[in-house]
Amino acid sequence: MFHKLVIHIVAILAFCNAHAQTADFSAQLTTICVGQSVQFTNLSTGATTYSWTFPDGAAGQTSTLANPLISYNLPGTYTVALLVSNGTSNDTEIKPAFITVLSASTATLSSAPGTDNQFVCQGSLITQIAYDVTGATGADFSGLPAFATGAFNPSVTGGTMTVSGLASTPGTYPYSITTTGPGCTPITVNGVIVINASTSLTVTSAPGTANPTLCVNTTMIDIVFTVGGSPTSVSAIGLPTGVTGVLSGTTFTISGTPISTGSFNYSVVASGGGCPAVQYSGGIAVDPDVQLVSAPSTNNQTLCVNSPLGNIVYTLGPSITGATVTGLPPGITGTYNPGQFLISNSPSAAGTYNYTVTTSGGSCGPALVSGTITVNPPPTLSLDVPGTQIQTLCEGTPIANITYSVGGSATGANVTGLPAGISGIFNAGVFTLSGASTVGGTHNFTVSTTGSPCGTLNLTGTIVIHNFPELNLVSPLGTDNQEVCVNTAMDLILYQLSGTANNISVIDLPPGVNSNVQNDSVFIFGVPSTIGSFTYTVYTSGGTRPPDTVFGVITTGIPPVLNLTSLPGSNNQTVCLNDPINTIVYTISGAANSAFVNGLPLGVSAVFAGNTLTINGSPTVEGSYTFTVEGAGGFCPNATLSGQITVHNPQLTLVSPLGSHTQSLCINSLLDTIAYALSGGATGVNVINLPPGVTSLVQNDTVYIFGTVTSTGIYPFELYTTGTVCEADTTYGSITIGDYPTATLLSITGSDEQAVFENQAIETIIYLLNGGTNNVDISGLPPGVTTQFSGDSLIISGSPTTVGLWPYSFITTGGLCPGDTVFGVINVLIEIETLSVDVPNVFSPNNDASNDVWFVQTEYVEKIELTIVNRYGNIMLESTGPIAAWDGKTKVGSEANDGVYFYKMTVLGKDGSTTQLQGFFHLIR
Repeated sequence: MFHKLVIHIVAILAFCNAHAQTADFSAQLTTICVGQSVQFTNLSTGATTYSWTFPDGAAGQTSTLANPLISYNLPGTYTVALLVSNGTSNDTEIKPAFITVLSASTATLSSAPGTDNQFVCQGSLITQIAYDVTGATGADFSGLPAFATGAFNPSVTGGTMTVSGLASTPGTYPYSITTTGPGCTPITVNGVIVINASTSLTVTSAPGTANPTLCVNTTMIDIVFTVGGSPTSVSAIGLPTGVTGVLSGTTFTISGTPISTGSFNYSVVASGGGCPAVQYSGGIAVDPDVQLVSAPSTNNQTLCVNSPLGNIVYTLGPSITGATVTGLPPGITGTYNPGQFLISNSPSAAGTYNYTVTTSGGSCGPALVSGTITVNPPPTLSLDVPGTQIQTLCEGTPIANITYSVGGSATGANVTGLPAGISGIFNAGVFTLSGASTVGGTHNFTVSTTGSPCGTLNLTGTIVIHNFPELNLVSPLGTDNQEVCVNTAMDLILYQLSGTANNISVIDLPPGVNSNVQNDSVFIFGVPSTIGSFTYTVYTSGGTRPPDTVFGVITTGIPPVLNLTSLPGSNNQTVCLNDPINTIVYTISGAANSAFVNGLPLGVSAVFAGNTLTINGSPTVEGSYTFTVEGAGGFCPNATLSGQITVHNPQLTLVSPLGSHTQSLCINSLLDTIAYALSGGATGVNVINLPPGVTSLVQNDTVYIFGTVTSTGIYPFELYTTGTVCEADTTYGSITIGDYPTATLLSITGSDEQAVFENQAIETIIYLLNGGTNNVDISGLPPGVTTQFSGDSLIISGSPTTVGLWPYSFITTGGLCPGDTVFGVINVLIEIETLSVDVPNVFSPNNDASNDVWFVQTEYVEKIELTIVNRYGNIMLESTGPIAAWDGKTKVGSEANDGVYFYKMTVLGKDGSTTQLQGFFHLIR
């Protein structure tokens, strides 16, 4: 781990002269291309071993040969270092930036993929082609089309080659670009630019042929187009029926005989071949031209007399100078205006009318168009015998037939609003109402025509049906035969009248009960004041039918009576668990003949004898019990009284975690909260003998014990309930508080950090042990130094027999609290007048507290001048002072990389001697 140099002062000059060596080297080439090798030549003197370091831009290379051959595979500038040795001393030669490695030229397409091989139309701009270049300062361009140029734009790493310009002349142009300038190897890239001729369409037939006016069924003069460029498709759309377009070579011809009239806007489109499509638009007029432009089917429509016709509109070609129409229904007219013929207005007579429109003028003869207009008549409805539509009769009696005549465009009739049993039938234009109904009331009906597209006619009438009078009970079943206690409101009795009657009467009701007639209902209600059984009668009168009569019974009686006859308040009492209650007594009277109770606590019961109910006993279960006493007899509701018996049994229950009431902790620590639930009537709690810093608090039905302990000792505490006359519940716990075991230096300050010579007695070190410390576990003392206990003190003494730095430590133990860790150091020195320098050859600055610093151990040294460089010759550290150390960081504070580092030292001894040292070491993180 160390290069150790021990220099005896007397012989130092002779030693150095006899073993001197010098490191030096040269190279065959210092500037090469990537992948080439360099032959190094050793020029050192007095050396027997060699250690070369060659960074190559990657992981680095090393060699122990005298004259190594080294390959460089990455471009860059690299330092070379040589460490030589003769077995007793070293020398290092470092040549920064000694080897320069040039890269081969590169060219990478940086414009969009495919731009190096592109198609472009004549007259368009070429999409710029760009290459990023390294290892070159220029470029040669060849094969580019006219008006296209190449350019080289230099940069720090090389430059950019671009091709741009105008595509002027159609053709295929294979091009190449070759890098130029100083470098290792030029590179050539190739591509192709294809320039297509632009697409064109030119009319080459006689002037005017592209926009002709023709007569239907007449062969047209050909329309001829010459196609330019290289389109892959030529087509025509919008031609009249009978006319087509055909491509032959570079000629596109439109020809044929139109068989339909109208104005036709056509287009010829040439597309494909990589260039934009070209379109030619023209028009062909075929006469005579008559077109229906109103909604489809308006030339064939159906409507009613006097309803407006949906306008029928025809457009007329420019050669048509007039138009007439025949066959229209009365009221409908046709009107000619240049370019249009309009049929409109409302028909005044029913029928089916086939019309014809005939054009005039033009060179292609007249044109005929036709259609149909159907006119429907309105519906009719009439009552055959006036007055029969209003009738009054009794239920079950047939009505006199009511008949209606149905005509016009109506094909039938229906009726709504008739009573059940009466209906309507349609037959041969006559609609007849007949039948008999048992559904009383006034029935307003409506007769309506059906089947006509020209609307509906309605006639109305009224049929009145008289029913037999009837009284019906509509209050709940049984209310007409009820039992009710005297002086108590009875349940309402309600009867409803149906049929024909004009009066309702009620007789023989008990005193205090009344009746009230409202419209068709009678209400019986009130508070009976006399005991007995009363049969009442309800009957109707008036109208055309016999009356209806119903009967009912109202029976009245006295209620049961229940009274508390023991001391007032005895029905609401609080007792302790298992203690006898105060006797509670109830007496019955009135219609009552028995009494019973519900809801008593266990251990308490009731006895009924004669007219008295007695409650006695000792409750065996805590809680609050609401009980109910009832006196029963007769048909009136039971008499009811209630009371409450509360049974107390104070309880304290631990609700914090099991064992929390017995805790052991260190002084000034936070106590784990102890919680008890209060129950059984307890409303408070007293807590005794809590340690200082700990308190108690009652919230709702829980007591909490909490705080920070401030005094050591054992504290058995007690809790007991308050707030009730019953025996208190008591519970116990314990809190044990210990101190932290510590150690305090009792001997003079600095005695725990001292330096002595080998076999010399150390200055006695004494520690005072506090806080219950009963033991220490000490380690790291040098041989010859021992420990002993004396009362509450730890004594360290003796004479160390081994040289070195002896850091010692111990941990105090005792009691329940964690101990303290104490550190010290004894530096045992060797007393010899010899200059000693120990240089480590490796260290690892990774903050793991082991070998984190490159530290030169010295003895009898006055001052050291130190310089450290990396393998590229960059200075990492320069220092002057009594010690030589490096923490693995650069001069700017960043962490240095793993690798080999080289040092030079000038050591000044305490005797005035000067020694030069140099070598290398490894940094490994």
